[in-house]
Amino acid sequence: MSAKFYQLTNLPPLPQEIVADGLTDGFEYTASPYAYAKRATLFYDTEFYKLLKNQFGEVGCKYLKNAPNSFYDWHTDKIRNCALNWIISTNPNAKTFYRSNNHNKFFWDLEEVIYNIDCPTLLDTKQEHCVFNNHFDYRTILSVTILNNHLYDDVLEFLKSVNIEKY
Repeated sequence: MSAKFYQLTNLPPLPQEIVADGLTDGFEYTASPYAYAKRATLFYDTEFYKLLKNQFGEVGCKYLKNAPNSFYDWHTDKIRNCALNWIISTNPNAKTFYRSNNHNKFFWDLEEVIYNIDCPTLLDTKQEHCVFNNHFDYRTILSVTILNNHLYDDVLEFLKSVNIEKY
């Protein structure tokens, strides 16, 4: 099990209406390279969102889309320590990686994030990561941001204890 990401198999798949909302138009270009976003309005109305807000305070959620044949360069997130991500649409060549220093100065140790379409994955976004979308289709996720400097490990422990049947 990685210390950088965790699949939350205790949480259910997203409702079809939230998935469908993530596949509609309305995305705006937000950052280079090739990042698009739109507010996840329907998710704000869920009991799960209210549970997160009650536990952590400020919580944001939006759909993020990576354009075909794009690379979202290596980075750490500035405004969040972790992100809870659900896959909305993907392809076999859309991949997220973490990297860490290798003992050989010319190489990195890469770790691929394993996503499961049926459950969310919590990512430690203070670790350096990137997204490749080496495909002719968009890759779309629903990403929930826990703000107010809550640490990945704290958010993970809370989410592992959540027992719900629907959002």
